[in-house]
Amino acid sequence: MIDKLSSERTCNLWTLSEDENEYNRYHRMLDKSLKNVVDVEKLNVSLLANSSEYFQDKDYAVILHDPSDIRKPYSNAVEDLGKVKSLEGRLVNGYPTFNSIAVDLRGASLRLLSSSPYSTGQEAFVGVGEAKDYEHGQIRDADRRVLLAAHQQAGTAFNLKDILCEHIQSIDKTITQANPLAVRVHVLDREFDDQAVFKFLQQQDDLFVIRAKLSRNANQWKVQQQAVKLKEQVLFEGFERHYEKVAFKKRVFQNAKGVFEYGTLSLGEETYSVVRICFYDRKGGRIFKDPMLLITNLQVDRDLLCQLVFELYMKRSKIEAAFKFCKDVVLCWESPRVRDFECFKNLLSLVYFVAGYF
Repeated sequence: MIDKLSSERTCNLWTLSEDENEYNRYHRMLDKSLKNVVDVEKLNVSLLANSSEYFQDKDYAVILHDPSDIRKPYSNAVEDLGKVKSLEGRLVNGYPTFNSIAVDLRGASLRLLSSSPYSTGQEAFVGVGEAKDYEHGQIRDADRRVLLAAHQQAGTAFNLKDILCEHIQSIDKTITQANPLAVRVHVLDREFDDQAVFKFLQQQDDLFVIRAKLSRNANQWKVQQQAVKLKEQVLFEGFERHYEKVAFKKRVFQNAKGVFEYGTLSLGEETYSVVRICFYDRKGGRIFKDPMLLITNLQVDRDLLCQLVFELYMKRSKIEAAFKFCKDVVLCWESPRVRDFECFKNLLSLVYFVAGYF
C-alpha cells in the first residue's frame, strides 16, 4: 500500500486498489477490523523512533507545532464530520490535524515527528468555549450536558490543547532518551497564547517561543484602570536591522528595515520575555499592519537573543512547506474518499508517515 501511495501520488483508496477485494482489505486494515492494523498511535511511535538518531548529536532541538485543515467542503455523509476554515476564512466541512516537525536553526534539515487527525464533530471533543459553558452550568442542551458529564468522568473528553500536550510529552521523551543534554525549544502560533500552555511547557523543562494574540494585555494601565495592550506597551530595549531583501507571505521587499524591541510580561507568579517586531519597506511604509508579538521563557536581555527569538519563530515556514508537500506536491492529503472516521484519520496519518520518509 505504501508503494502504491508513493507511485500513484494519491491517498484515494479506490484509486490505489486493483479491485473491490483489495479496496476492502485496505479498508479493514485502516478501520482496525484486522488483527494487524495501521493506526495513528503506531505510526507516530514509528516516526519518533526513526528520528531518534537525528537528535543524538544535536545541542538543541527546535520543534514546530501547527494545525493543518483537511477540507471536505462537498462531503456530507462522512462520519463525525467537523468544521474547518476554508482558504477564504469561511467554515466548511472537514477535519483538522495537529502536526509536529523538527528543524535546524541553521540549514535545511527537517524531520516529520507526529500527526494527529481529529474531528470537532466527535462527541468527546470539547472546545474552549463549550468547556467554559459546561464549567459554569450554561449548556442548555440536556442531552449534550449528559454526554459531556460522561466524557469528563471517563476522562475521554479532549480538545486541541490535550493533543498538543500529548505530542510534546512523547517528543520530549524521545529526545531525552536519544540525547539528555539537548535543549528543547517548542515554537507555536498565537492560538496557543495561553497561560496554561506556558505553565505546561515550564513543567516539562522546555523553552518555548509562542506568538501572542494582539488582544493580550500588558502589565501597564492607562488612566481609570484601562489596560494597555501588549502591542502598545512601552519597551525600553530595542534596535534596528536593515535587510537587502526580506520575504513575507510570498512578497519580496528590497531594502527593508526591521525594528526590534524587547521587555518583560508578568503573568501570575511567572515573568516572561516579550519581543515585538515591526517591518518597514524602503519608503517607510509598514510591511504588515500590526506588530509581531512573541512571548518566550528565554531570558531576552540582549539584542542577539531578541534576534534569535524572531529567527526561531520564522522557522514556522518549514512546517507550512511540509503541509504543502503532503497536500499538493506528492500525496494529495485531501483526497481520501472513505466514510468512516477511524479509517479516514488512520489513512491521513499514513500519508504523513510516508511523507516523513520522502
